[in-house]
Amino acid sequence: MTAAGRGAAGPPALQEERLTLHGEALAVDVRRARTVARVRHGRLEALEHGYEQYRWVRMVSEGRVGSQGSRAATWDELTEGAREAAPRGPLAAGPLSDLGTEGQGLAGEASPPDPEPAALARAALQMDRALGAAHPELAGQMQVHWTRQWTRMVDGAGREREWQRTEGGAAASGRIVREGDFWTVGTQRWRSAALPDPAALVNHLETRLAWGARIVPLSTGTYPVLFLPPVAFSLLAPIVARMSAPAVVAKTSPWAESRGSAVLSPAFSLTSDAAVEDGPRSVPWDDEGTPAGRIPLIDRGVLHSWILDRLAAQQMGIAPEGMGFAAELGSPPTARPSNLVVTPGRMTWEALLTAFPRLLILEGWIGGRPVNPLRGEMAGTATGLYVVEDGAVLGRVKDAVVSVDAFEAWGDRLLALGGEPQWVGGGMMQVAPACLPPLLVADVPVARKS
Repeated sequence: MTAAGRGAAGPPALQEERLTLHGEALAVDVRRARTVARVRHGRLEALEHGYEQYRWVRMVSEGRVGSQGSRAATWDELTEGAREAAPRGPLAAGPLSDLGTEGQGLAGEASPPDPEPAALARAALQMDRALGAAHPELAGQMQVHWTRQWTRMVDGAGREREWQRTEGGAAASGRIVREGDFWTVGTQRWRSAALPDPAALVNHLETRLAWGARIVPLSTGTYPVLFLPPVAFSLLAPIVARMSAPAVVAKTSPWAESRGSAVLSPAFSLTSDAAVEDGPRSVPWDDEGTPAGRIPLIDRGVLHSWILDRLAAQQMGIAPEGMGFAAELGSPPTARPSNLVVTPGRMTWEALLTAFPRLLILEGWIGGRPVNPLRGEMAGTATGLYVVEDGAVLGRVKDAVVSVDAFEAWGDRLLALGGEPQWVGGGMMQVAPACLPPLLVADVPVARKS
């Protein structure tokens, strides 16, 4: 994100209430304005605009932490609810916030103006028309959104912090059904201070449609595979699980005692970066009032930090590092990184494609997730698997299952990282958005379905 501070636009005019806190307490008020335009099958299906608000209070009472949140309750009701919840809460291990400390995040910068809803509709229709003209059989779905979120925090000493962030996003997808062939392609983009360029999404889908126009045979075997960012992102899930608070605090993670030790390839570095440009979760403070900045998690293969919320960090005897975020508006903060950033390599796209006489590109799969979050074995049915020979894409493979161990992919079998990273959004199995490059992995099993 490049916008912090009040910016040009203020929060929606909602009724303000007097808030008085005493002692060790923290109150958080989050307001969000969101506009979404959706185009499906050539027509504007929806153009939505609305506001949301969520507030919560966390406080220490009799040595324990109580928390209460609501979309409608008054501050007095939230404060009393937090006090009543405290006897059943965890033991207080330290202060609830660092609002007295200046954030390590972004410097204040003028906030961009919000685009008109009609501009979002035009962008979605523009993508649909461009793809429909070239591929009339494509059943397309386009979505463009713009979000502005205001956050205000007040602690028991009367210290206050307020900031906002903006995010523009677009997604384009389509499917083609012909002679028993069901094929889906899709992509998405983010920008922090402007809407993404619709032409970039259209060009991406045009390239994939050209790649997959021909179906090519492939024998069951092991291949070097270039995992593109949407699939490489899913390979981060077991890595993040081994570093996250529940498993680390309970000592069920194999990395619970590995801080400072090499755990993955020296070519792999991963950070929680709350100050990275265009990060969907780039903010000066996390949702618990802790300054958020750039925290190395794995540095050249060496485990540097765990992913801990404020309470878990205090339980581990570590200073909180600003990794307590809510999964969505209305949920409590838990141990989550801000933005996951994988340090890219130096190989160009052309160099990756010519690294082997024959390799595969995987951009999408179904079911690619570990059965046990702490284990790395993953397998999924490929929805975007392409064959490359001598640097040229020959076509796509149907009915194939790709298997990989995530720890080997980021470890001994990691051959190279590309130099062109891409943002990929969080989802059900992901705790944060991520910016990561393609990764080339050796000896990946690929099985054709009978």
